[in-house]
Amino acid sequence: MRKPKKNQALLFLVFGILGLSFLASGFGQTATPAVQAGPKKQTKSTSREAAPADQTQDAQSVKNAQNTDKVFPAFRNIREKTRTYVFLGWIWAAIFVLIYILRQKVKEVDRLHKTGYYGRPGAPRSGRPSSG
Repeated sequence: MRKPKKNQALLFLVFGILGLSFLASGFGQTATPAVQAGPKKQTKSTSREAAPADQTQDAQSVKNAQNTDKVFPAFRNIREKTRTYVFLGWIWAAIFVLIYILRQKVKEVDRLHKTGYYGRPGAPRSGRPSSG
């Protein structure tokens, strides 16, 4: 049987903690009521000669754009701000751990290459009888 490597155990540990932090951050959230827009005013012109249809639609779209509420992205409270910073911290920690593991794997492959483990194809390796 293969023994689990230290890097795999570290990887499972990091992603396990990351998953648990996501689960924990989901609890305790309060539902916020949806913001409802006011009723839209629909105006119909009685005379067809007053303005072409394209111009009235453009004027209505500009008028509706001016009446819409502007949304400014910001944290609603300290809990949301903390959750965001914890999430970003875990993402960066996971990236650094994965880069570290990748560097260790590259060092191991370089070491095996220097020892001749990956010799030329068809060349006999030391410790094995040559076929022939």
